[in-house]
Amino acid sequence: MVTGKVRRFLLSEWEHNPNKFTVDEKTNKLILDFEDANTYEIQWKVNELPAKLCAEIYGRKLILKLDEARYFTGIQFKKKGFPWFRR
Repeated sequence: MVTGKVRRFLLSEWEHNPNKFTVDEKTNKLILDFEDANTYEIQWKVNELPAKLCAEIYGRKLILKLDEARYFTGIQFKKKGFPWFRR
């Protein structure tokens, strides 16, 4: 199932590159920055995501509904470390 590939991709990205993720609790958004990816690759990932995630592309950023992304991946998307070291 292709959705499983995208889920594994998100899990892998969170594990290896958590700095690509921005969590906005107030607006319920999870923003993933694909600075090194081409737009075709980003569009493919969006097309394979469940509609409940409300995936949107802005430039090279993928924006998902935070609560649905947490349910879909099983990750709480909380940054580790002290808040004043986060960007």
